[in-house]
Amino acid sequence: MGLITREGSSPSPGIITRLADISNVANINTETYRNQYLTPNTLSKAVKQIVAELITTSMRYNFSEIFRENSNGSISPLMRIRVGGVTLGEGIEMSAGVAFGGVDFYQFKGHEIEADQDGEILVIKAIY
Repeated sequence: MGLITREGSSPSPGIITRLADISNVANINTETYRNQYLTPNTLSKAVKQIVAELITTSMRYNFSEIFRENSNGSISPLMRIRVGGVTLGEGIEMSAGVAFGGVDFYQFKGHEIEADQDGEILVIKAIY
C-alpha cells in the first residue's frame, strides 16, 4: 500500500475490506470456488477498481505541506490549489481576512486539510 498512498496515509476501511475479500477468495481451497472467482479477468477488474479508489481517495495534509508562511506574515500555496471551483497558483500571497473560494485559509494555520490530487492541482475538500 505504501507505494500507492502518500507516506503516512492509510487507505479507507472500504478499500481494506475489498482487499481482504480478494485475499479471502484467494485462500479458498475448493476448486469450484477458485474456478468461479479467481479468473484473471475477475481479479484484474477487482484490482483495477481498488487502485482507482486509492488514487482518488482524499488524503489529509498538514497545513505546512500546502502553504508556507511568508516573512511579511501572509501565506502562499506551495502548489496550485482549487477550492470551491476556484484555482489559485503557487506563490500567491494571502493575508488574514482574504477569502479564496469562500475560505480564509489564514485562520486555519496549523490545521489538517483533506484534498484530492487532480493532475497538477490539489483540490481542497475539507479542513479539520
